[in-house]
Parts: sequence; C-alpha cells; structure tokens
Amino acid sequence: MRRPELRTRAVRFTNFMTSYKNYIGDSAEPVNPNPNYAEALAYLPARGILEKTWKAAHVRIEQRDAAQTDFWHGSTEAAIVFPTLFLDSDGMVFEDGCATRCFPTGVPKFRNTKGSEVRPYVLPDSRRQAKNVEVPAFVVEGPSRALLLAQNDRCAISAGNRWGPNGKRDETDDAVVSLHADLKDWAWLNRRVYLVPDADYRKNESVLRGLLRQIVVFSALGANVKVLTTWDAERGKGLDDYVPALAACDLAKQTEVLDTLVDQSKDAVAFLDPDWLDLFVKEFRKADMSAERRSQLAKRFAGRFDIPTADLRKVENGSENGAAFAIADVEPWPESVDGPALLNDVYSCVRTYVSMSEHEAVTVTLWAVNTFVYDNFDILPLLGVTSPEKRCGKSVLLKILNKLTKRPLLASSLSSAAVYRIIETEHPTLLIDEYDTFPKNDERRGIINSGHDRDGAFVFRCNRDNGNVVEQFSTWCPKAIARIGRLESTLEDRCFPIQLKRKNKAEPVTKFRPRIHDPFVIQLARKLQRWANDNEKNLRGVTVPLSHRQEAESGSPDYGRYPSLSDYRHSERVKRKQRSTVVGRREERTDCGEAG
Repeated sequence: MRRPELRTRAVRFTNFMTSYKNYIGDSAEPVNPNPNYAEALAYLPARGILEKTWKAAHVRIEQRDAAQTDFWHGSTEAAIVFPTLFLDSDGMVFEDGCATRCFPTGVPKFRNTKGSEVRPYVLPDSRRQAKNVEVPAFVVEGPSRALLLAQNDRCAISAGNRWGPNGKRDETDDAVVSLHADLKDWAWLNRRVYLVPDADYRKNESVLRGLLRQIVVFSALGANVKVLTTWDAERGKGLDDYVPALAACDLAKQTEVLDTLVDQSKDAVAFLDPDWLDLFVKEFRKADMSAERRSQLAKRFAGRFDIPTADLRKVENGSENGAAFAIADVEPWPESVDGPALLNDVYSCVRTYVSMSEHEAVTVTLWAVNTFVYDNFDILPLLGVTSPEKRCGKSVLLKILNKLTKRPLLASSLSSAAVYRIIETEHPTLLIDEYDTFPKNDERRGIINSGHDRDGAFVFRCNRDNGNVVEQFSTWCPKAIARIGRLESTLEDRCFPIQLKRKNKAEPVTKFRPRIHDPFVIQLARKLQRWANDNEKNLRGVTVPLSHRQEAESGSPDYGRYPSLSDYRHSERVKRKQRSTVVGRREERTDCGEAG
C-alpha cells in the first residue's frame, strides 16, 4: 500500500459497492434509469469492449443519486467509473482515485474524480509487466482504450489525458516534464513503447503536443518509441473507434487488426514532420534528462528536422543557453544478481572489445566494480592505460568504461578548475583521454594525483569573488587516464598500469560499436549498481590481509593496498587471477618509451 489511508479507502470502496448493489438490486437495470444511463450502458460495447472485460476491471456504470454526490460533477446524470486499481499486501484490490466518463445533457466527456490527481490508468495485469522489458507497452489516452488493448493481451497504459505521461499540461516555458511517479518504477530501457494518439493529431495542436512530449520523455528513458496511429481520421478518431469499426466485438478480428497496426507502426524519428520543429523544441526543452542523454537525443532528432545537432544540444530546461552540468546515476537492476557470474560477464565484455592479457582484464574488471563501492575504502588507485603508439585500444577501453562505471565522465579537455569542481559536486568516475597532451608541471596532474588517499584528497583555492576566502575542494573519486608513452613515476606508483599494444590478426577482438553494444554494457553497469546496493554493508568491514601489505611495501604496484572483494573469490577467472596484476609485466613486455 502506498499510504496508510488507502486501507480505509479500500474498506470505503467495498462498502460503497455493497450499497450500490443493494441500490440496483439483482436486475440488470437500476430502478428508474435516467435518459443518460442507457447511453452509458451502450458506450463500452460500442467500443468493442466485452462485458467480462470491464467487469473484471471493476468498472461500474452508475446513475446519479443524492447519496453519491461526492462522485459527480455539475450536470452529470450518468457515468462510467474506471477505478485506478492496486493490490495490497493481502491481495485485496482497492482503488486510489478514478476517471469517469460523464454523460450530462450534451456531449459526454472524461473527467477526473473531484479532488483527485490525474493518474495513469493501468490494469493489474499490465502493472505486473512493469519490469519485463520484453513486453511492449501501449500508451493511449483514455481508460476505454486501455481496456480494449488489455482484452487483447496488450500491456496498456492510459496516460491520463492528451498531455502525455505526467498528466499535466505544463504549458509554461520554464516547466520541467518527467514521467508520472506511478510509472517511474517501470523498466523502460530498450523497451518497445507504442504511442497511440487520436488520429486528428495533425489538426489538433494539443494532441500533437502531447504526442511530441511522449516521444521525448520515453526516448529520454531509452525506450524504442514507435507511433501506432497510422490510419486516416475519417476511419475513426481513436483506437476504440477504429478497431470496433473493423472487428466489432470479435476478439480474433480485434487481435488481427491490432497486429496489423503494430506491423505498420512507424519509428518515432521517421514519424516526425519537419514542420513540427517549433513544437518539438518546446517539448524537448522541458524534458527532464541528463546532459549526456540530451546530447544523444539531439544527434538522433536533429537530422530529421535538417538542423545542426548543436542547435538541439544547447536547448535545455527552460533555456536555449544551456543548463547546469549534471551526471546521471545508473538505474539499478531490478533483481538481485549473482556476483561471481556478473564479474565473469564484465571480464568477458572487456576482453571481447580490447586486446589485453588476462591479468590486465581482471584488473580492469575489479577497478570498474570498485567505482560503485569506493567510498567504503581509504585508498583509491588510478587506472593508468598506456600504449607505445596510436590505435592500441586506449580510447575504446575508456568508451567501454564510460558505460560500465558509476557516474562516468569521459573527457579529453578539462581545465584544472573544472576538474576539482566537477569532483566536488558530481562525484564522478573521471575518464581522461589524451593525458599525454597535458604539459609537464600542469596543475591538472597534481589535482589528479592528489585523489589517491582519502585523507589527502583535497585541493585548496582562493575565491577572488569572495574576498579571497580559501575554499576546500574534494578530489576523491575514481580516475582512469590514457596516454601514449610511459606514466611518470609518481603517478605510476599510484596506478594499476594497463599496457596495451596493437592486436595481431589472430586475436579474436570484436570492433566496439557504441550504437550496437552500449545497451549490453549499460545493462552490466545496472547490475553492478544493484550488486553494490545489496553488498555495501558487507564491504565496510573488509580488511586487507597482511601479506598484501607486505607485497605493497616491497615495491609492488598498489594492488596490495587495494581492497579484497571477497564476494568474488568463487569467480572462476578471478579465483586464479585475483592477486595477479602487472607484477612481472615489465618482464613480459618492453617498457614504453616517453612520447615525444
């Protein structure tokens, strides 16, 4: 149950249904029906919805009565009530708000119950598919259309009204639009989402704006968005007009019609009309998403409108001049994960796309895991990726880590102030490419080097705009750097060195293509976040074995002071290689010369 008062609402709803049944008696028709009641009775069958469907959804058809005034608006004389259903811990169905199809004298319309918020209408069977991304979701306007889809075994969501997934108009320029709270626990990444607007969207700007808003919001969540409405408006305004016109109440024919619509649906980008640019920009500006995701979507949509990607990329919430920098957290995997199996998957991912030894792949794997739990430890070694020449896979490795680690930030050009301010405010995993372009004695090198030990991971700067007040900035965050040539000795002593070389033709390395492979890597990151959430308390008590300290004091790389991740001891590869790093790597390969 979402709130304590919902139990009371459930009891009140049960009592209401009992009194309502007593009121209408055992007959199919209530006593003295008003003229609008017959119209209400005919409404759902005319939309192809079977009686068993709407009864199973606890939908009720009512006429006005003095004892029921709290459920009614103005001149309404009859109504179809669609309760928003939930299941409590005892399996009891209760309602928390509802939508009504009202039948006053004149044109019937949907209205929300007095004093209640606009909420998505989702039937329990559809809600059970919230985490199953293999099941497509159909987003419609109006509960009757959701019922039509549900009786044909579709996962359906009625977005509340034409204004899209959050149920608000948000017409002001500085509004921020996001998914309704009831839908935020759904899994959307890589899920097919079919949007089903009214067929008059080209003539009705409010419908079109709601559709564009849905396209942007669901695309920002990583869904594979398609538009199902491809029929002409003359053949029916809504889905519940079009389908019964072809199939009446025949479920087999309804399913056939819906299957045809799915086959004919259009990808959201291909569906967009270049003439809608101004409306699209307004909705794109309002959507709540990370700067990285906004940049990705800008590249995707700009081509359709034949405008430079930069023109869309700069459009931020409430402004066309950009917004504050922010890094998004990865959404944890919805189910618990097997740590050893997950570690093997991460290891395989790294070795699939980058040519490196088993020792190095294990090191990269453990370092990536540590980005999710590093705050539990006091020593934080860097990952130092080097190569003797170009095209050895350094940038590819950083691109993989940019999707695999916690709150990643990949950059090749950062000012010194940007480095410590980003670390202070965003706590990222900092991935720096082309480190060899930093001049010797560059301030950025000192900042990066300072984040190795928690106690000393700070820099101090004078704020000239505030009377030269000395301010402290944290430099404590995971960092990986890539460069051609050997790392300087002080940095190398605080790194896990990864020395790459060009692969030979016999090595089975797959070319990393972000558009194809990013979803798989992101899935691993989500699982790592879930593992970290489930095991963080256990990691706080981890201590370093004495043998590791002795190894570190003998001059070996910093792995001796790196925390042991005991949950992974049973992983097949890590069991063999957990303590193997680059010890002996200098014997295995020739040292890289200093880059010119």
